[in-house]
Amino acid sequence: VQTCALPISDFADNLVLVRDGLFATTRSLEAVLQLGGLLTQTAITIVLLVKVNPWFAFLPLCAVVPVLLERVAQSTVEGIRERTAERLRLSKHLLELATTTGSIRELRLFGAEEEILGRQRRAWDEVITAMWRGQLAAALYRAVGQGFFALGYGGAVVLELYSALHGHASVGDLVLVITLAVQVSVQVSGALGLLSLLQVARRTIDRIGELRAGAASGGDRTGATAAPGPVSAASPDGGANVPDRLAHRITLDDVSFAYPGADSPVLSRVSLHIPAGSVLALVGENGAGKSTLVKLLCGLYRPTSGRILIDGADLAGLDPAQWRFRAAALFQDFCRIELTLGESIGHGDIARIDDTEAVSAAAARARADRIVRTVPGGLSGYVGHSYSDGAGLSGGQWQTVGLARTLMRVAPLLLILDEPAAALDPSAEHDLFERYATSAGQAGREHGGITVLISHRFSTVGMADSIAVLKDGHLAECGTQDRKSTRLNSSHITI
Repeated sequence: VQTCALPISDFADNLVLVRDGLFATTRSLEAVLQLGGLLTQTAITIVLLVKVNPWFAFLPLCAVVPVLLERVAQSTVEGIRERTAERLRLSKHLLELATTTGSIRELRLFGAEEEILGRQRRAWDEVITAMWRGQLAAALYRAVGQGFFALGYGGAVVLELYSALHGHASVGDLVLVITLAVQVSVQVSGALGLLSLLQVARRTIDRIGELRAGAASGGDRTGATAAPGPVSAASPDGGANVPDRLAHRITLDDVSFAYPGADSPVLSRVSLHIPAGSVLALVGENGAGKSTLVKLLCGLYRPTSGRILIDGADLAGLDPAQWRFRAAALFQDFCRIELTLGESIGHGDIARIDDTEAVSAAAARARADRIVRTVPGGLSGYVGHSYSDGAGLSGGQWQTVGLARTLMRVAPLLLILDEPAAALDPSAEHDLFERYATSAGQAGREHGGITVLISHRFSTVGMADSIAVLKDGHLAECGTQDRKSTRLNSSHITI
């Protein structure tokens, strides 16, 4: 994931239009083949017409006008789709709010169902009205083109009828011309429909290119500067290889980050040393920049300025795929993968998703055994209701499944736990941190792995080797904790 140089609203609009136009791209090859067949048939038909009357060689020119007007018609429709994309996004979002179990409870409790549905209807009506007008204008363009084509071939039929009445052509020639004229009309209509489909597919492919270019330029804009320190040998992907273990530390060197178009940075000049094998607790109010900081550490974002150094090597110069493979994270807004329970856990390490022993071991480390027993079919049973009639899980159970997915990676150099106990009861939280304290210490000793905890709970902060306090995007305090006084030794700030 990289930040995008395009404005977020334009990016989202393009994304909606691409999704709606993907069907046309799946049929584009078939359309090209069909169009080739129609053109071949039309050419043969015209040859037959020319044999009846050489003047009919000019009849293909009658198809030029409807083809040009078809392009205008489709451009008109595409323009309307682009102008209504924002309202279409709003309509889809409101419809999702009104029909998903996660939000309908609150809407019903607050009596907001009618308000949400009313706004959805108004947004949808705006889209439909605009599209209706666009389609009507497009239909008029197509009608003019087809009318011009019909006049040309109607004139050919009249000319042949005149020749037959004056003895210059036979009745058979007249019947042949009428039959071929009808056939060419059908062929041209079919070709125009296929051209419209191909035009939609081409525009969709252009939009995909715009999305890729925007993401690429966004990555360049937020790219970190080159590291002066030593790096490992280059990987096949062009970045330096990630070390097998951390020997020294991860360093944030004057790191700042701002989202494109934002008035102020989310993080500003953060400098921090995290020793290898240590556990860092990251605390601060909501919006302080904690989640953004861990996404920078995971390599999902790149700093707007400053550097992140991995044992002296700039993270921007390391192979991103390798680094992400050596990182594991349970984010606060973790994924609920509603497939089989084994697949939901196994996605933490795709290479071992079918390894039942590895999945079972990760479930055991996360204390998800009870969930495995509860789900009909165990690891082979489905969870959630999106794609099957699977077992329903509570918020705490989903978080346990997410933790098991995180623990599929047994030797990460960086482990992120963003509010890992937010949905757990106090007893489950205590068990979690007892287990985690042991595994974190083992990972630190064996691989120099670093653990970053984000939490508002003192029980979480209490197990950390050091604490960093973020405030308004700045590193306000940093130091070790005196477990007896619950204060930071270096800053004397009460947690």
